[in-house]
Amino acid sequence: MYPVFRKYVPNPDHVIRYEPLQVKENITYVEEPIRILEKMEKKLRNRSIPYVKVLWKHHKVVEATWELENQKCEKYPALFSSGEQISRTKFF
Repeated sequence: MYPVFRKYVPNPDHVIRYEPLQVKENITYVEEPIRILEKMEKKLRNRSIPYVKVLWKHHKVVEATWELENQKCEKYPALFSSGEQISRTKFF
């Protein structure tokens, strides 16, 4: 059975009290990688460019991004020090 909706009748006594939110000027946070999900090598003529699929904190697996491996290795060396075996895919 569906609920029955009625038209709202305005009432001057019906007032919702609230306090304004205090918002900081700098509404940013640092995005941190959690782990590497996958590796891939992209072939360009005579070069091979390594990519890694990075899972970010506060994001779902479907929102993981492909990043250059050397940039992430320099910035987040702890991600690459773990002994996990990561799947590697080659695309031509």
